[in-house]
Amino acid sequence: MDYYRQWQPSHPIGSYRVYSNLGIGLLGMITANSLEQPFATAMEQRLLPALGMTHSYVNVPPAAQQDYAQGYNKEDKPVRVTPGPLDAESYGLKSSSSDLIRYLNANMGLVKVTPDWQQALDGVHRGYYRASEFTQDLMWESYPYPVKLETLLAGNDVKVIMDGTPAQAITPPQAPQQQAWYNKTGSTNGFATYAVFIPAQKTAVVMLANKNFPNDERVKAVYQIVQSLAH
Repeated sequence: MDYYRQWQPSHPIGSYRVYSNLGIGLLGMITANSLEQPFATAMEQRLLPALGMTHSYVNVPPAAQQDYAQGYNKEDKPVRVTPGPLDAESYGLKSSSSDLIRYLNANMGLVKVTPDWQQALDGVHRGYYRASEFTQDLMWESYPYPVKLETLLAGNDVKVIMDGTPAQAITPPQAPQQQAWYNKTGSTNGFATYAVFIPAQKTAVVMLANKNFPNDERVKAVYQIVQSLAH
């Protein structure tokens, strides 16, 4: 917490979009504190059962260890999640392809969940800032659909993610969009992911790999899959 108290932004507040696991982790910690539960407990006893994600865990139980994929770093050495501050809140969820597709379908209203959970899912699709080529929602990044591959490559460029980019607030926030490409990349030293859903097309794709590889390769592959499904 001392780091958070002493941290100072390098740009005026609200003018620059910078990706940060510490920001994500802080939001997870605040949410768990509001529920008066540890984050892992809140996830495993509330959110995951509510969404029917029965093969997803923060702490993988012994019975599921045989299904826990082995990741490999750039030296091809076996690795998994590296412990760190707020690791559970930032990047600690382990999930299956079927559970993640179910989650994306729930984001499109194709899975029956209770109204309060559907409201929460819909709420994270609201757009709060325009940054680079995309609209920044709550974790999701969205683009008007149809979208060009070059636009997606620019928005998911590692320099945009790690170095940041100027941003402009959307006031009032943009309502959830049906005709949009919602996406999110994810990486650790031994794993790579890319998740996409397009509500108007009722299309969702999730890519999971047990080795980190460049964002542009993920984007190109998923874009080709979506294009093939559309024709």
